[in-house]
Amino acid sequence: MEKVLCKDCKHSFIPFQSFLWHGFNTYAYKCKISFKETHEEFDPVTGPKKVKGEYQSCSVARIGSAVYGKERCGEEGKFWAPKNNKDLFKFIKHISQ
Repeated sequence: MEKVLCKDCKHSFIPFQSFLWHGFNTYAYKCKISFKETHEEFDPVTGPKKVKGEYQSCSVARIGSAVYGKERCGEEGKFWAPKNNKDLFKFIKHISQ
């Protein structure tokens, strides 16, 4: 199986705040596919509160196969797509296996 990296995927990006905290570190990359919707949580002390939607980090998206019914990329990089044209042959090898 061809090893694919999140930094070479078209779905990954580094938000400005993450860049300030982490630079080009592993935890700076976010995945556009793993968006958590805005939802309400109930806090027994203060009552319901709205939790803002956010993109999860690429390291979280590559951990498992499914969470909360949503598909994840997993270790094999199921949703990986090349960011640059030079990785096109890597993509072809990746999907053929």
